[in-house]
Amino acid sequence: MLSQISPANNQISFNAISLKHFQTAKKEVNNYGHLSLRWYDTIYDDVFQHKTLSKEDAADTMKLLKKYVDKQGECLYNCVLKAFDKNVK
Repeated sequence: MLSQISPANNQISFNAISLKHFQTAKKEVNNYGHLSLRWYDTIYDDVFQHKTLSKEDAADTMKLLKKYVDKQGECLYNCVLKAFDKNVK
């Protein structure tokens, strides 16, 4: 379950994550089993439109959630992550 993960027990090294987006993702995965399109829209808008979140923090947040992305959501996940982190292939 997503409630068991945190930046401290994940294998990825983090500079920072967005607690707001992490908590929302946690609720969505626990309730619906996946991240919604609205979640992706929100994190994207907070980086590029509102400028309240850095690309690096958004990428770190998404990387923390990677193992909870199902096969159907992989393409969307990768497209949004690439917008934040050009090193992602």
